[in-house]
Amino acid sequence: MKTKGGIDWHKWTLYQNEALVAESATLLTADNPVPKISGRKLKGMEVVIPEEGIDLNSILGVEPQIKRPALLVKVLDCAQDQVVKLGLAADWWCECHCNGELVFSTLRGGGNIAPTFKYTDHCTTLKLKHGKNIIVVFALSGNHFTIAAGELPASHPEDCISRHNLLEEKLPSRAALRQGPYIIPAQHSGHFTFVFLTDGAAGGGIEYRLAGCDTWQRKWDTVGGILRDNAETHRIVLDDLKPGAKYEYRVLIATGNEQWQALDTHTFKAPPCNDRTFSFFITGDTQFGTCTKGCLFETWRPLLEKAAFHGTLGDLSSIHDDYDMMLFSGYLNWLLPEDYHGKPFVAVRGNHELRGKERCRWFDLLSPSTERGYYAFTYGKTLFIVLDTGGDPTDMRNNSMTADSMRQYMEQQRQWLENLVASPKYAAAQYRILMMHEAPHSHRLTRMRETVIFIMEPIMKVVSNPKLRLHLCMTGHIHRYRRSVPNSTAVYANAPVHANEVSNEKDVADLEHGRDYPFPILTIEGPGERSPLDVSGTLVNVSPKHIEVKSYDDKCHCFDHFLIAPDGQVTEKDNPYKRKMLHLYS
Repeated sequence: MKTKGGIDWHKWTLYQNEALVAESATLLTADNPVPKISGRKLKGMEVVIPEEGIDLNSILGVEPQIKRPALLVKVLDCAQDQVVKLGLAADWWCECHCNGELVFSTLRGGGNIAPTFKYTDHCTTLKLKHGKNIIVVFALSGNHFTIAAGELPASHPEDCISRHNLLEEKLPSRAALRQGPYIIPAQHSGHFTFVFLTDGAAGGGIEYRLAGCDTWQRKWDTVGGILRDNAETHRIVLDDLKPGAKYEYRVLIATGNEQWQALDTHTFKAPPCNDRTFSFFITGDTQFGTCTKGCLFETWRPLLEKAAFHGTLGDLSSIHDDYDMMLFSGYLNWLLPEDYHGKPFVAVRGNHELRGKERCRWFDLLSPSTERGYYAFTYGKTLFIVLDTGGDPTDMRNNSMTADSMRQYMEQQRQWLENLVASPKYAAAQYRILMMHEAPHSHRLTRMRETVIFIMEPIMKVVSNPKLRLHLCMTGHIHRYRRSVPNSTAVYANAPVHANEVSNEKDVADLEHGRDYPFPILTIEGPGERSPLDVSGTLVNVSPKHIEVKSYDDKCHCFDHFLIAPDGQVTEKDNPYKRKMLHLYS
């Protein structure tokens, strides 16, 4: 059967090899139409397929076998651009690629629609261009290995390609790890959540054991007792960890029922319950290129090596359109394996995390809760409280949010914080450290600051009680380093903070409310022209004696150093660089 353009859809070149997979079809081009296995070209066989179909097992001279793979290839030289509807039928699975693009697939569901086997069963549209084109059909046998193909009229209804098939176009038959694994805090203290991404939908799990043990335990990403094999992002909580113990773990990717592969082995240390000596490293507002981030992490490597965990105070990037690029290629992939795969990554949602096409993915990738951006976790005897300060008016206008939904979200957050402050967990902590993107002071009066003041009220009601005090608050957002002096409007800063010290009042902070806070509020540096630094990283060392806080510039020089005692008393530690970089504004 020939089309008006002279295409004979009966004639194909058949290739068969047990190593053929669906991806093999994507590698073929009109100039290189012969598949290769282990670098060697396969030998093809010319076949003629009648409208009622042909049994490929008979052509190949083999006994029936479930899921025997084969490729049918046709190279066309078209005199002009044209659109053709191709009919296909297969017993049992097949998919079709036109010039490298997936246009039809039954690899997920298999089978045919009509009770009578005929090429009219499935219909796909081929957009052929002037010149050479390549059509490739990948097929898998069922009880039989029958294939039919032929042209259909323009009026014939076209089959839709499911989203699942499109997701599986990259690696439909061989699931692979795309990003991760990495660790984030779990919703319950002492637990860890392991996150990783696969290429296309696949089942996932974690295999883990105490270091030095022979027996592995397995935990799968499941829903309702079945494997969650329709997802690319996998989150698995390990909740039976021995405090402070060292573990080995590896990602499991399920490729079928009771079939999986175990990937590289990594190590982590479970969160302690009584050990109160540890360090963590914090940065944020890293709104610059990936190469700059790579240089920073190389410079800060000695600080990361000391840390039990690391994190960001928000605004990891400017626009969150592509987390594969922004979070992984632009951040985690720059870390050493022991930091990337072996230490928890604590994330605060900044206002820029509310921007971009993939802003909703932040909850799947970086938050202990897939529904909210505020949470708390305990490490040793220290309670960490992470708040979500929302966005500014620009975020609200441009990113599909409503004032009503954000107000309700903030009211829920405030109620959650009120319950946390009243809990035994809050009272039992030796130290309490608050992390959020916006500060309650050191800003002009903005909607975000009003939000922070509102959601912080439950803490402010109790911090005057010595047994319930907050020891440190860490923030970002303004891209200028600030550290408040408790119970005053004074701050240590690397640039002026009052309107009478600069010509442009918009470039300064409003510190009139600083006296309301009996704990230091540290604001990290970010890129911009308002201060001498573009970035800062802060290493916090926690011990029973005190909290030691040291902030570093992009050359790993310490420019701020102070201690916080269990009773909240702050002690300054001096050095020449600090005297050069920081001034006390009061």
